Amino acid sequence: MLSFLTQGLIALRDQNSKVTKLNIAKFISLVLKERIIECVINQKALSEESKLDGCYCLTTDVDKKEADKETIHARYKDLAMVERAFRTMKQSPLEIRPVFLRREDRTKAHVFITMLAFMVEKKLAEYWDGIEVSVTEGLSALTTLTINTLSIGKENIVRPVKPTGISKKLLEKINVKIPRELEKGGYF
Repeated sequence: MLSFLTQGLIALRDQNSKVTKLNIAKFISLVLKERIIECVINQKALSEESKLDGCYCLTTDVDKKEADKETIHARYKDLAMVERAFRTMKQSPLEIRPVFLRREDRTKAHVFITMLAFMVEKKLAEYWDGIEVSVTEGLSALTTLTINTLSIGKENIVRPVKPTGISKKLLEKINVKIPRELEKGGYF
């Protein structure tokens, strides 16, 4: 059986490895006092370290002639938008599901489709802003649009049902006009 001192030293070593891993050893030190590990914070070192809170440095291999620092910073910030888009698309009403790909061309195609869907959803939200309807609700309302097919002998007359209510408002906002009659076998 290990003594309390040995157990304490093992626990202290484990906690010190965590402090080192978190990169906070500059202003935090751990001390074993009897059976208690005490955390000592160096306030001066902490205040010096906190001066850099929120600051970051970007490094790139792009030449200064190709892009200035503002452009590089803007492209870096664009990455956050891309990440948010992918996170959003996982729960999107357009239902872009995660796909595990191995080939580069398929990965690029998946990224393209996801970004395209994100842009469509963003544009719909922009168009439908004054209607007070979410994109999910709007797309759900548009699923009520139907067509009627009248068959007389071998002849088919295909007509869309005139949209009403919220569907009509949504279509008007995006300037979509449904024709009075569709071609044979056509869909809208």
